[in-house]
Amino acid sequence: MMSWTVVIPVKRLDTAKSRLGAADDPRRPELALAFARDVIDACRATSSVGAVIVVTDDEDVVAQTSGVTICPEPTPGSLNEAILEGATRTDGPLVAIAGDLPCLTPAALEFVLDLASANPRSLLSDAQGTGTAMLFAMSARELKPQFGVGSRSAHVQAGYVDLALESAGDIRALLAGARRDVDTPADLWDARRIGVGTHTAAILGSHA
Repeated sequence: MMSWTVVIPVKRLDTAKSRLGAADDPRRPELALAFARDVIDACRATSSVGAVIVVTDDEDVVAQTSGVTICPEPTPGSLNEAILEGATRTDGPLVAIAGDLPCLTPAALEFVLDLASANPRSLLSDAQGTGTAMLFAMSARELKPQFGVGSRSAHVQAGYVDLALESAGDIRALLAGARRDVDTPADLWDARRIGVGTHTAAILGSHA
């Protein structure tokens, strides 16, 4: 079985998820942290994942995560630079995963890692089909992240295979939760419909 290293970039919570609520809404940073913790837990529970690297400078993220390697963010640095910084900590197959996938499960991640193992470089597009939820490469030197507006198209043009859109309908349905990134209240509603992880569910319950 191929062993993967996961790189998860997590920006500072006080600036994260700006479209999810008002700047002074206490639920916004709480949800951002919960999303990241659910992603981390799903990764750690996936048998094909050998290591998890979290790239962050946020003290709350560091304090409330365990069993991972913490990598400080490059300063100044973009999301892509943060991913590349984390990727320097491994030599083998790796996947960069967005920290806002609260519906991610070990079963879905195991399935998509198996799909990714058949390609030198691949991606899992987000729920909208325009962004990137996960980016896979067989080594750090082959990882060329181009996250940002229209990242799915940029990655495909760079030679990445889109695992979701290249797959049959039943597989795309299986991966719906793995692709459900959350940026807006509408995204959060859809995530709740699919089913969120325990940390996100706890925050949503406390603010019901």
